[in-house]
Formats: sequence, C-alpha cells, structure tokens
Amino acid sequence: MLLIKFKPALAALFLTLACCLFPAEIRAQSTVQKFEILVAGFKIGDVVAEEVIKGETTEYHVNSKASFWFFGKIEVGFTIRNVYKKELLIEAKANSKTNRGDFLSTALWKIDHYDVNASTYKYENTKPIPNPLYHSSGKFHFHEPKDGDRMISESYGLVSRVTEKSDGVYEVDINGYKNQYHFVGGKLNKIVVHHPIKNFVIQRVK
Repeated sequence: MLLIKFKPALAALFLTLACCLFPAEIRAQSTVQKFEILVAGFKIGDVVAEEVIKGETTEYHVNSKASFWFFGKIEVGFTIRNVYKKELLIEAKANSKTNRGDFLSTALWKIDHYDVNASTYKYENTKPIPNPLYHSSGKFHFHEPKDGDRMISESYGLVSRVTEKSDGVYEVDINGYKNQYHFVGGKLNKIVVHHPIKNFVIQRVK
C-alpha cells in the first residue's frame, strides 16, 4: 500500500485550491427590527422589518398586521418585499390583505425601466418608471436617506423625491399624502403616515 505524505505548506496549498474550486455556499446575514403601529397613542398593530444580505443581493421584508375601527372593524395584513442587486432596486412588491379586499402592487426592473402594475385602495397605476432607483420605503427601515434621493412607494408604484425638513427628519409626498421618516443616530425611530383610510404612526420598539 502506497502512502503519500504532504508537507504542511503543500497541504495548506491544496486546501486553499479546494476552497477556491469548491466554495461553500454564501450564508445570508439577517437583521430584524420591530415597530408598533399607533393611532392617537393607542397601539393597533405590529411591524417586523428584516434586512437579508447574501452576496451582491439585499432583500428587505416588512410585515405588518393591524386592526382598527373605520365604519366597522377593519383588519389589515400588509407586506413589502424589495430586492436590490449591487444597490440597484430590481423588484418592489406590496401586498395587502383586508377583510374588505386584497391588493397587489409590483415594480420590476427591465433593462432600462420598471414595469409597474400597482393596485391599492381606490387607486391603480401601470405607468412605467424610466430611470433606475436605489431607494424604497422598505429600505428606509434600515438606512437613512439623503435630501434629494429618489424613492419608490411600493403600494402606488410612484417615485418621490426625499426632502430633509430638519436634522434626521425626511418627508416624501406620495400621491398627495406627505409621510415623514424620523431618524435618530442613523436609525429609523418612527414614520408618520398619512393614509386615505386613517393616519397613523409606526414607532420603533426600544
């Protein structure tokens, strides 16, 4: 029986080559942040936001559930999914399920534009977006924008310009509704949302 002995340096070289030729699967890095949904100071629901980084791809998932009274009890489940490739937004999706109807909105990057198919409460939009985007409301749960940034509203399929109103406070006008994002120390602290059904606040859980 022939035994071949390798010197430590040669063995290390073979190990390095093996790792290069047969790389291990890239592990995803996940960060989760929780928020509460408040109306007039009363909690009506919860939001869980997640950032998942895997290689050159980053995804943002925002899941929320709320229950409130608006000429009858309304229950809402709302999800956002953003997919970025090397900072470029390639997919934005918003899905809402309520006891009064379901809505789905998508924006998909197609070489030089986004195909938009947006449907939400009393609103529809299929107008393409011509330029690449690097920001979205989902991403704002983890990254502070800058004045002048362009972002997409996943529900409406519309692009809005970010305006810094004061230090750490940014406003975006979405279909006539002005929402404000408040950051403290670079982290999202709360969102003041103006909505056609009911205005509310999304507050970071300490």
